[in-house]
Amino acid sequence: MPRVLPLDHFCPWREEAEELRERMTSLESKMAALERRVFGKKTEKIPPVAQELRSESPSPEEETARTEAALARRRERAAQKAAEAPTREIRHAVPAEERHCPACGSEDLKPLGTGRTSVVYEYVPARFEKQVHVQEVLACACGQGVVTAPAPARVVDRGEYGPGFLAHVVTSKCADAMPLHRLAQRIERGGVPMHRSTLTDLFHQAASVARPLSAHLLQAIAAAEVVWADETPVRVLDVKKTRQGYLWTFLTQTPAGE
Repeated sequence: MPRVLPLDHFCPWREEAEELRERMTSLESKMAALERRVFGKKTEKIPPVAQELRSESPSPEEETARTEAALARRRERAAQKAAEAPTREIRHAVPAEERHCPACGSEDLKPLGTGRTSVVYEYVPARFEKQVHVQEVLACACGQGVVTAPAPARVVDRGEYGPGFLAHVVTSKCADAMPLHRLAQRIERGGVPMHRSTLTDLFHQAASVARPLSAHLLQAIAAAEVVWADETPVRVLDVKKTRQGYLWTFLTQTPAGE
């Protein structure tokens, strides 16, 4: 018959097993934190890896305080955005048939304060315009001299599209990830004849104009002591197919101009 040992007896193997179990639990917690950091959604607001691995689970009071602080920050940002938004005041007058006192019927009415105010956010569609530049030409009475006003500045020589138009194309493509063929359709709805090949040429011309700025930024990044980099895989067009491309974002501690 096997011998049954008491539960409180000293066993080095049991202590080692319990120690290994604690280490395994700690490693599993750290692995879960790393997986959330690496494979989680990019929009998740999570702390740095070192802070998350070294810190213990927050108490309910700390979690509530963090939630309230985050909500206060969101409200502050929303209030700041609302204050910066372009504002147009629209006055609404009382109709003529209602300009009388509902109690006595008198029409001797005076303004009461500044009025009742309400806020409505509305979308004002953007528009394109065709600008016709006319350069003044002056002729001398002697019949030999002619003076012409300077031509307007152009991003590209003999180009038909202004800098604001090119900036709109680059922003829509790079910042808003809008394909050029859809952007061409939107521009045509705005009243400007446009084709995707034309937008492609404009996009490449804008890149050529901005190449000196890009070279300066790369030099500033290379000279910085600390540089953070992020690599994002993207699918780019190739001949009759797509291929894997990459988008790199760099961040330094000081602005590039300093």
